[in-house]
Amino acid sequence: MKLRIFLLVFFAVAVSYFAADYLFVSSAKQNTETVAKGLVTKAANLYRFIYRSDSMYGIRAAEELAKKQELLDAFDHRSWERAIAESETDVASVQGENAAIVREIMSRVQIELNVITNMKYDRNDALFVVDSFGNVVAKNLDGLFGHQNLSGHTLFSSAVRGISDIDVVTIAGRTYKVVATPMYIDGEIAGAYCSGDLLNNESANNIANALNERQEPIMEGGRIQFAFFNKNRLIGSSLPPETHEGFRRYIEGNKSTLENILQGGSRINEFDIDLAGEKFFVNISKHPGLSEDGEMFYATMISADKVMAPLKVAHRTLGVIAIVLMVLGLILSIVIDEYFNKPVNKFMENMLEIINGNLKHRFDNDAEGVEGALNQNANMMIASLLGERIPDKDTGDK
Repeated sequence: MKLRIFLLVFFAVAVSYFAADYLFVSSAKQNTETVAKGLVTKAANLYRFIYRSDSMYGIRAAEELAKKQELLDAFDHRSWERAIAESETDVASVQGENAAIVREIMSRVQIELNVITNMKYDRNDALFVVDSFGNVVAKNLDGLFGHQNLSGHTLFSSAVRGISDIDVVTIAGRTYKVVATPMYIDGEIAGAYCSGDLLNNESANNIANALNERQEPIMEGGRIQFAFFNKNRLIGSSLPPETHEGFRRYIEGNKSTLENILQGGSRINEFDIDLAGEKFFVNISKHPGLSEDGEMFYATMISADKVMAPLKVAHRTLGVIAIVLMVLGLILSIVIDEYFNKPVNKFMENMLEIINGNLKHRFDNDAEGVEGALNQNANMMIASLLGERIPDKDTGDK
């Protein structure tokens, strides 16, 4: 009997466990995964919107500073162009009296750029002016790329032709988001005012914060992470150090995937990737802008392990509850078996007295329930066999 009761409990618990797991945990897991992936895709699209919005604001702000009269007065572009006439794309090679003119103009322009920096008219990291040939005329205090010619970049060549724009460019080994806008002196384009924001982990963190502020938290652990990178290196990310390194290794090991993304243009690409033992839902897309090198990407991602953690806990809790119910079922089957078998066992003990020859032994008529009914019937059977008066069921054999 114990086995039958336990098997019945086991079957009921097993059916309940799998039903609850399928109807609640598995369903919630699938819904959470769908929502998390949708959140990452939404963040990828939201970044494009933020980038376009910030770009328009940045271009307008740079155009206003490019009209700053003190800056225009400091940049004597006619004297500058005469001084570099023999080396239009290599200012560093200018010699003699022309070199002194170049240094003087550079100094005056740099002073004005430093004023713009110190007065926080432009909060970006690198401010610089290029001439109509793409040469860097001067830079602010934080600039690190003087004496360079940037005419090979679409952004700067477009700016000296009169087109304001923004792009992500690499200068002197560092990657910047740069706004370039033409500088007009007496109706002529003298060069371009440029404002660059260094892309690194800090800028990636700022973008991640902006993305998370614009979305309602809909799940525990549902924080969006952000990263800038190209085909060769990770430029910056909001990831913790260990997963940051894991994403860097992912980039190095999946260049063919990045090539396919480039061929797909601005389409967003979804992946499930493992970073340092942690699973992430990731969207990777080509970075908007001119991107003349065609290698800039950005990624939005969310930790699948963190958003799924509550469901994993629920799954484990459900398993623990099932085990507890199994143990309780086993205990219950033992208790029930003992309860129902006790009258029978007591009856068998009394029967052994009769079998062993104790014909005077009688069963207890005062017992209740099943035991009392068995005892009364046994006493009547014994009395009938011995030819005695059958005892009354109510009074017993007195």
